[in-house]
Amino acid sequence: MKHVYLAAILCAIAATAVAQPVPSLMSYQGYLTDLAGAPVSDGTFAFTFSLYENASGGPSLWTETQSSVQVRSGLFSVVLGSGNPIALLFDKPLYLG
Repeated sequence: MKHVYLAAILCAIAATAVAQPVPSLMSYQGYLTDLAGAPVSDGTFAFTFSLYENASGGPSLWTETQSSVQVRSGLFSVVLGSGNPIALLFDKPLYLG
């Protein structure tokens, strides 16, 4: 009888864990250019990143601003979700803007 109760408790815990989205982090690297296509000057820039369900139009599902992104020769690297955890399931395609 104790095994039945233990199994029921474990199933309840597992169901609760599966139902909750897990906050996620995602590495992203990019190349920042000016309008002529040349890399921007080295410096620190503010970036706002958003994830969308649609390629164009519609509200964002998640947004984060990183105010101190180091750019060297146009290259930058960030960890998305470090300021605002990404609590999405990633069970469908998402678009980064």
